[in-house]
Parts: sequence; C-alpha cells; structure tokens
Amino acid sequence: MIDDHSRMAYAAIHSDEEVVTTIAVLQRAVAWFAEHGVTVERVLSDN
Repeated sequence: MIDDHSRMAYAAIHSDEEVVTTIAVLQRAVAWFAEHGVTVERVLSDN
C-alpha cells in the first residue's frame, strides 16, 4: 500500500487472499501509517 501524498509504502506477504487476511492486512497497514503520521481517509484499489 502506498500513501499518495508522502509515497510511504507498507508491504505484507501472505499465502492467501482470503477476506479475513485482507482485512487484517488493511488494519495493520492503517495502524502502521498512523504511527508514521499518515491518516488514511480512503482506500483505492485496482482490483
């Protein structure tokens, strides 16, 4: 995931694309960005 303004990136590797995994990754990414002073206002996806 990449912040459009700061260009900071968060990456995670998992063996599946299940809903539970996807939600967990998003929650961890939002928390990580918050720790770095970035507030997530919306999520855009190409898939």
